[in-house]
This record gives sequence, C-alpha cells and structure tokens, in this order.
Amino acid sequence: MIMTIVGWLMLIFFLPTGVWAYPFDYVGSWVTRPIPMKEDEFKKAKYDLARTMEILLQKGKQIIEDKKNSEKDSGNLQGRPLKRWRLKRQLMKD
Repeated sequence: MIMTIVGWLMLIFFLPTGVWAYPFDYVGSWVTRPIPMKEDEFKKAKYDLARTMEILLQKGKQIIEDKKNSEKDSGNLQGRPLKRWRLKRQLMKD
C-alpha cells in the first residue's frame, strides 16, 4: 500500500515536470557503467593495442613510401610531373 502511494506521488511529480526521464537515465547509466579490468586483462589488452599500433604504423610508412615512389614515376596526362600537388602537400606540412 505504501509503495503504491509513493509510486503515485512520484508519478504526479515527475510526469508533468518533464523530469520523468531522470530515473531512467540514472538506471541506464548504472547498467552501462564501466567495470574495472583485472590487471592481467589490462596487460593483455595493452599488449594487443601496442601490437596493433605497430602494425598500423608499418602499413602507414609503407603507404607513404609507395606514394613517394609513384610520384617519381607518374605524371599527368600531358607527361608533366604533378608539381602543383607536391606544392600543396608541402604547404600543408608547414
């Protein structure tokens, strides 16, 4: 009986004021809260992330080298090198 009265009072207060979403937000944030990792899980995740980053850095360096090599060999339709593109790229670095 008491819970019914408390529920109706909460409904009477929360519904017209627009604050009715707060309890749902609080429950949702509690359900999706971050849970601390165990130390061994953290070390494994850290190692996996470092390995992934190393692979990505190697691929990025390879892409840059391939781009530099293709710039030397390629030209536009008239046979001239792409000087304007290189100039824009140089300006973007600075």
